[in-house]
Amino acid sequence: MADAAHVIRLRGEEGINELEQDLKKLNPMNFISKISPKPLLIVHGENDEVFPVEEAYKLFRAAKQPKSILILRGVGHHVRGSKEARDYIIKWLKEHL
Repeated sequence: MADAAHVIRLRGEEGINELEQDLKKLNPMNFISKISPKPLLIVHGENDEVFPVEEAYKLFRAAKQPKSILILRGVGHHVRGSKEARDYIIKWLKEHL
């Protein structure tokens, strides 16, 4: 669990940049195939400026079933603002949980 100082750092722009750098160091290809048989949903913005959309497609290809992918056209890294994403995620959760 993150300590209080780490959580506070994440609130500023420096914290966001630090988090993005930490995430880039992780390699999800090392564990994506181990998620199955749990269902997997990948949601990614077509114009993501942090992680290129091709990374989402690579993860999807490496994942085992059951898996779904939603690529949001015209959306960048912050997919939470997309009504299409929210609606799709809610529908997916109702079907898989």
